[in-house]
Parts: sequence; C-alpha cells; structure tokens
Amino acid sequence: MYGKFFALIGLVIAISGCTPVQHVRGNFLDMDVIKKIELNKTTKAEMENLFGPPTSQELFGQDAWYYIGDKVETKSFFDPKITERIVLIVTFGTNGTVESYEIKDLKDHHEVDIKSEATPVKGRDPSLVSELFGNIGRYSAPKKTAKR
Repeated sequence: MYGKFFALIGLVIAISGCTPVQHVRGNFLDMDVIKKIELNKTTKAEMENLFGPPTSQELFGQDAWYYIGDKVETKSFFDPKITERIVLIVTFGTNGTVESYEIKDLKDHHEVDIKSEATPVKGRDPSLVSELFGNIGRYSAPKKTAKR
C-alpha cells in the first residue's frame, strides 16, 4: 500500500520538475506604452518616466538609448531558452527630444559564433615553482621614518 503511495508522490515530483519556469529579464516593454512616444516631442525625462532608465546607452556617435527585454523559459536542468525579445532603440536629436525609434524582436536576433582558439599574448608563463618561490627576497623591510 505504501509503495504505491510513494511511487505516486515520486511521479508527481518528477513531473513537476519538468514544468517550465518563465522569467522576464531587462526592460520588457508594453507595445501600448511604446505608442505613447511622439517624435520631436518626447524628452529624455519623459522617456525615463514611461520606461525607466535605459538598459544601455550609445557611448560614441549619436545619442541613443536601448531598452532590452527578454522572456526566458527554463526547464529543470536545461539551458534557458529565450522565447520572446523586444529591443527598443531610441535616438535623440540635438534638442533632446526623440528623433526616431525602432523596435526589434527575436527574428532580428543574430547568433554570434564564438571561436575556441586562444589569443596569443606576449609575456612569460611561469611554472608553479616560480610562482610559489619567485618573490622570495624581492621585497625589503619598510623604511623607518623619523619620529616627531
């Protein structure tokens, strides 16, 4: 009797472990709020009131803010999978108002091919022994200063 009960409990726990968990990362924006942006009218302060601070800002070149939001799904021990993405790119003019904006989603996403090769660097590659004993005798005692 108890064997069937524990088997049933184990099955319920195993099945519940496979239930996907969804997370929102970053600034996931509502399309109705994005429609409130008015070109050459909405200021940076109004943008912050609508969406909060940007996820990232353009450092060089034009004055642009990026709002990036992902909906991510995780199943037990598998890697997280991005199910939905919205990227809002807002460009400001010289007067500080929104000059243009663009919305990108997951279909605009491009995978980056990461190379496994190492970049050679100049320098030495010390052994364990030289790391452990290499500093012996390199440092002198602190110099004594005059007392007042």
